[in-house]
Amino acid sequence: MTKKFVILCLLFLFAAIPAQANDDVDYKAKFIIKLLNYVDWPSGAGTNGSGAIVINVLGGSAITPKLTALAAKKTASGTAVTIKEVTIDDNIADCQILYMGTKETSDLAKVLKKVNGTTALTVSDAEYFGNYGVMINFFAEEKGGKKKTKFEINKTVADMAGLKISSKLLKLAKII
Repeated sequence: MTKKFVILCLLFLFAAIPAQANDDVDYKAKFIIKLLNYVDWPSGAGTNGSGAIVINVLGGSAITPKLTALAAKKTASGTAVTIKEVTIDDNIADCQILYMGTKETSDLAKVLKKVNGTTALTVSDAEYFGNYGVMINFFAEEKGGKKKTKFEINKTVADMAGLKISSKLLKLAKII
């Protein structure tokens, strides 16, 4: 009886893990789309030839299909939103938001060099990337045995790029 109970508990635990990870991806995708309402870019920055807002996703990421689905339903101030998967060899800075699916610091250095001097808002969920120059970085915080996804903003880097982040968003963030 005890052995069956332990096996049942383990099955329940492992079944819950993908759901939590999926919820986290949903949260991050919704957050990224909502950033369009809380960040002001210089006029015309990051739009493609047809005037659509571009969100680039660097590296294979589970977030791409979620962003694509959300973008299909969303316009920002009447402007269409386009999601593009890119590689490090592409023009990754030709966008308003660049989500980095990579967690490799060697890739980060290349990415930051390519976006330096542009208005691309960089977003990541890799540990310490906010400290290294990513503008918005997701991190997990544990309180009372529960993990919660939070975000930090490197305001100095965003300011240097000419981006204006809403005070509403800044109040919710950990500023680094």
